[in-house]
Amino acid sequence: MLVQELPKVSLNNSIKKSFAKFCSFKGRSRRSEFWFFYLFINLIIMIPAIIFIMIFVKDIIKAIKSLKFLYKHHKDDDDDDDDDDEIYSDLWPLIVIGVLLLISVILLIPLISLSVRRLHDIGKSGCYLFLCLIPFGIIVIFIFLIEDSHQNMNEYGPSPKYVMMPADPLLYNSQIISVVGTPLIYSQSSQGYQIQNTESLDENLSQEPVEENQEDFDISRGSIAKPVFP
Repeated sequence: MLVQELPKVSLNNSIKKSFAKFCSFKGRSRRSEFWFFYLFINLIIMIPAIIFIMIFVKDIIKAIKSLKFLYKHHKDDDDDDDDDDEIYSDLWPLIVIGVLLLISVILLIPLISLSVRRLHDIGKSGCYLFLCLIPFGIIVIFIFLIEDSHQNMNEYGPSPKYVMMPADPLLYNSQIISVVGTPLIYSQSSQGYQIQNTESLDENLSQEPVEENQEDFDISRGSIAKPVFP
């Protein structure tokens, strides 16, 4: 069998897949899909929230004081005056924070489902996410989330990163030349899997000429198999 590594999931595809599987806890997701979506959440929620709090910290404190004043001294709707209107106008920072919190809660749903699928990808149950509720449990979850995908199919489905390709008998005992930036190909021989990762295609092609009766086999984009006869 040949094992081919698929290209990484892009940021746009990661966002599309995560929202398409908004509340789906089935299947598997690879590392690039998870971490790109996590980056997306930080870009639109965490970073703007931190910047907003740092810039308008005085307005936020004033809004909290105004909210406490309204809670203690507001009697009924008939006693509204200009002072109350001014106090209400001071509450706008809390409204902005509330909107950011609402968006973060909405995005938390696809992030949790994506985390479960990421755990499935390494053969773990989604119940491991409950480790976040105990001290230092988040460290264990982080280690799980950065693990590489399992190559083989597991109980949660096929691998989203590696593809098992049927080996062509003509490619047995073959030397795989992989161009930098393209998926690696693993060739199975009688001694097991042989991995040959080269830095450049020109360097390998210049080692020795290919005989006229040999044929190059294109097995993947940017990868060439050169049969080596015993």
